[in-house]
Amino acid sequence: MQVASGTTIVIPTLARADLSGPDPVLVVRKIHGQLIEDFRADEASRRIAAALGYDRIRVYPRGSEWVRIELLIGDPSTARSRLRWPAAGCRSPTWRSPSPETSSATLCPVWVEGPHVCIQGATRSGKSVWCYSALAQLARLDDVLIAGSDLSGLLLGRPYVGTRHHEWQATGSADVEAHRDLLVRLVAEMDTRIRNLPPRRDKLPASMPGSR
Repeated sequence: MQVASGTTIVIPTLARADLSGPDPVLVVRKIHGQLIEDFRADEASRRIAAALGYDRIRVYPRGSEWVRIELLIGDPSTARSRLRWPAAGCRSPTWRSPSPETSSATLCPVWVEGPHVCIQGATRSGKSVWCYSALAQLARLDDVLIAGSDLSGLLLGRPYVGTRHHEWQATGSADVEAHRDLLVRLVAEMDTRIRNLPPRRDKLPASMPGSR
């Protein structure tokens, strides 16, 4: 910026550097008037990465004043995602990553090998799109039952009317007891499956009733 004595260079304040993970992370306080796009712009991100000795950076907002900068070696968008489990008996859904930083990554989870998946992200980060894509592909599989409580009614409910999945879903906020009853039913179903587990096994064989 220009001041009476000439040009003064002001740089964002480094608040924290975390070197404990595989990719170093910097938490930086933005200068007044700066936007996260100022860090994500192609030329700016290349300059920051080069100055720090890395191939590229990934930038996330942290509140209104801070940004989180991940320092990366290589380009993760040129490789398949790490979220890839070995192939198994049934066909598995695949989808493109909604993240702009990994827009060419293809996720190929095999649910019978890794059935527990947690989806998290900021508002409008693509969580719903991710779920729509995954559930639409899973719904057609014979060994999958899509069950759940969805107060918004946007993810479950109407798309599954007329399918075997619908009776295992509760949607909307008008009937709270319907959600309670469904959760009680799901707990009872899981208890039944646990009782039916073969000795020294932690999952039902695919051939057994109720293995979905």
